[in-house]
Amino acid sequence: PLRLAGRVPLMGVVTHHVDIPPDVAALAIELNVTRGAVRVMALPSHTLTRNYFRNVYPAMTRTLVNGRYHLVLPRPTAGVWSISLGNDRIRAERDPALVSADEAEYTVSLRLLNAELRLAEGRQGRVVTAATNRGHRLREPVLQRSPAVLRTHESNTLASGMPRLIPMDVPEGTTTLGLNLRSERSTELYLYDCTTGECFVHDFAMPAATEQQLVVRNPKVGRWVAAVNVAPFPAALTTFVLEEVMATAEPQQVSSKTGERPSGTRWSETVDPGVRPSHPPGTTPVLWLELIDLASEREEAEFPWEQRPEWKLLDRPVALGSAVYRFP
Repeated sequence: PLRLAGRVPLMGVVTHHVDIPPDVAALAIELNVTRGAVRVMALPSHTLTRNYFRNVYPAMTRTLVNGRYHLVLPRPTAGVWSISLGNDRIRAERDPALVSADEAEYTVSLRLLNAELRLAEGRQGRVVTAATNRGHRLREPVLQRSPAVLRTHESNTLASGMPRLIPMDVPEGTTTLGLNLRSERSTELYLYDCTTGECFVHDFAMPAATEQQLVVRNPKVGRWVAAVNVAPFPAALTTFVLEEVMATAEPQQVSSKTGERPSGTRWSETVDPGVRPSHPPGTTPVLWLELIDLASEREEAEFPWEQRPEWKLLDRPVALGSAVYRFP
């Protein structure tokens, strides 16, 4: 892991810049404040999170005093991130217990988490999952399964440069909505929540790439819309396939093997796919498999980065690898 340490003078700001490579499933950040009080901003290379997408990316934190704080960010945008720590709460903090005039001291640790899942047919109708840890050490990796339905959209982008819109209806009881986009040319993927009758952007996947993914936990019931466009030249044409996966029940842990998985470790699990789920016309019954690091999820819950309800991050837990099994 990358470890950063420093001090922030009163009314000062210290900024670290970190280059995040592409194809990382999650960025885990641990902050230890050892003196004083700070606010932190983790800003990706596209710089959009300070005013937008607070349900997906953390905005400027609350005042953080002595203690530990954990954050797991799914699908961090590739490029240079800035992590800024400010020691200016003496002028704005309303809680006197959090006010400090001391020089702040801190350490920040960053870990890149990533795993690959591959599926194969096993004996007696079981599914064999082969997992590979392609990131930093996983402390408590577990495999989860969810019955789901899959709908496939095959389309093309528009010569006008406007995005191709794909409406989706999320039914009652959907626990997770996942989008997997594959295209011949690099595309961007945007997701809009239209459940109130008006559409508001919920999340996006960029920079442009031939494969994109978005995941929404406990999505609102009703209309959602995906928007696909080519980038950096929006009027260029390409064909694409958008897979819409909706989990119909809470995930179940199916791992039989426990313990840490250092970087590069490979292991396998045999999973009973269970009963073939019912599915509406035009969809395919599937089993959605996701690899979760329970240690990271638990630390994020025990040492929260953010406690304000209106700024709560919605896409928990964070999957480090996923695969879809289609029932025969």
